[in-house]
Amino acid sequence: MTTPFSWFQFNPTTHDFTPSTLPDNTSDAASPPPPGSTVETVVANIYLYLTGVTSVLSMFGCVALVVIFAAFRELHTTGRRLLVCLSVADFLTAFGNLAGIVWYAWKGGMETYVARTLCQFHASLTIFSSISSFFWSTSVGIHLYVCICLRNAKMADKIFWPFVVVCWTPAAIIAIVSWSLDVLGHDPDAKGPSWCWIKPKVEVVSSLFWQYVTGKCWEMTCYFIIAVIYALIKRRLHKKKVGRATTEGAANDVRGAKRPNTSLIAETNRKLVFVPLIFVSLRIWGTIRFLIGAHFPSAYGVKFALAFIVPLQGIGDSAQGFANFLLFCCFTKRVRLLCLSTLPFKGRRVKPHSIAPGKLTPAEFPPPDTDPHHQSPSAANQTISANHRPDDSA
Repeated sequence: MTTPFSWFQFNPTTHDFTPSTLPDNTSDAASPPPPGSTVETVVANIYLYLTGVTSVLSMFGCVALVVIFAAFRELHTTGRRLLVCLSVADFLTAFGNLAGIVWYAWKGGMETYVARTLCQFHASLTIFSSISSFFWSTSVGIHLYVCICLRNAKMADKIFWPFVVVCWTPAAIIAIVSWSLDVLGHDPDAKGPSWCWIKPKVEVVSSLFWQYVTGKCWEMTCYFIIAVIYALIKRRLHKKKVGRATTEGAANDVRGAKRPNTSLIAETNRKLVFVPLIFVSLRIWGTIRFLIGAHFPSAYGVKFALAFIVPLQGIGDSAQGFANFLLFCCFTKRVRLLCLSTLPFKGRRVKPHSIAPGKLTPAEFPPPDTDPHHQSPSAANQTISANHRPDDSA
């Protein structure tokens, strides 16, 4: 049986990845490991284990985000719907990377047809999910720009369904076309561990062209768009904060009373920074590794740099779903209170109606002054008091 070339082969006895070379016409014999493969083996093991762990965590985080969104009607906002769609794409990315690990570890014991089919399947799945994730991350930024800078909440709600078409359809077309043209496969000459993406030799155009079309071109474009959008949003929030501080100071001098402060705007501004940072800081390592391998394979210090970049890529490529779960669920007070309200505490329980309806969360932009349903804390307390009856406490 013809076995694909592999630098690192899974050993079921030691449960480890060891260097091996399987020529095309042999199935049982393995040639001695190449010189200097010890460091490469360690990097391969770290990369594979980190990718597996972060993939599982990301899948858990994505499922938790979707379940929490479905369980509480209070969270059914346009911003949260965008986050759910992004979570679906991130779940598929993590699942595809996990399938890639399975293929990479056990491809030597698979039939040729099964190994090739699984290789092309997880390659097309990760192409589809990754491009969709790039588009959905950009859509979140556009949504926030419309809400905060243009101050048009109705328009932000109306463009959700166009986002659905734009974010899913092109990604599906690219994945289907690349699979149908038989450009998906494994590069045996890749330096370090890697699973299936684009074959090194393709009959249509070139492999580098397909590598850009199936991911990297869209990824780097989204980096630029997101950077511009969030720079505009930050500038808008800064101007609004300075304007409010000036207005409140003048009012305090005249009336001698304090006006509501800008803590909510400051909280929005602080957490808003983490949204583009999650996307860029996690995905940038795979982009750097691609650019090095595609354009600077023989540059000085490449091997040393890859020893650090490859483990970071193993974490970043699959961790976006888990990072979003931490930011929008674990680190968001309103969501925590909603989840605690469902737990069967023996003592005092946190009730959903005790949460102020105007509480700002990172996924519920625009800021309070652009949200038509926002209530001030005093108005929220009056509403809760008016609607609270003795029989509601049971």
